[in-house]
Amino acid sequence: MFEILRYIDESVILTLDVDTLCGINLDGINLHRASLEDQDLHNASLCQADLRGIDLRRADLTGADLSGADLSNAFLEGAIFNNSIMIGTNLCGAILDGASLQGADLSNAAVMAASMQNVRFESANMSVIEVSLLGVTPTYPRAAFSEDGEFLLSSLEYLWTYGNKLSLYGGTYDDDTLWPAGFDPIKHGARKLK
Repeated sequence: MFEILRYIDESVILTLDVDTLCGINLDGINLHRASLEDQDLHNASLCQADLRGIDLRRADLTGADLSGADLSNAFLEGAIFNNSIMIGTNLCGAILDGASLQGADLSNAAVMAASMQNVRFESANMSVIEVSLLGVTPTYPRAAFSEDGEFLLSSLEYLWTYGNKLSLYGGTYDDDTLWPAGFDPIKHGARKLK
């Protein structure tokens, strides 16, 4: 038996008749403000899940599918997302400091105001990250791409210029990491591994 608690008042959100969360399917579930700190969620499926404000510090989500999940304002420090599928995931306002995203697919992920210091990005797909708020009409330009993936309009540049900076300070990446066209991770604090 596994109980998932809400970290604010320690009330039980969900009781599962399982011994482990590895490989579990929790697609579409509401785990808003749940505490899963230090948990092993290898190969779990959390597609379209409401994970706003969740505590996943130091959790291992290697190979997990978080496509379309809402991880806004989540506590993800030191979490491992290696080889995870995070396509279209909302990471706005999330704290990913010290996390590992090696080999993760973050294409079309929203990262506005996310803290990404000392993150490992080696072989990650960050090629079409979205920095506007999901579901909100922005008052600033959104990133726009042509059909062949060319970067046409950079809301990343807008945010860096006007203070909502995406900091990659201390982060690392390699030749296999994919970034948006025209994006220079070194200018934003990341360093390339040789």
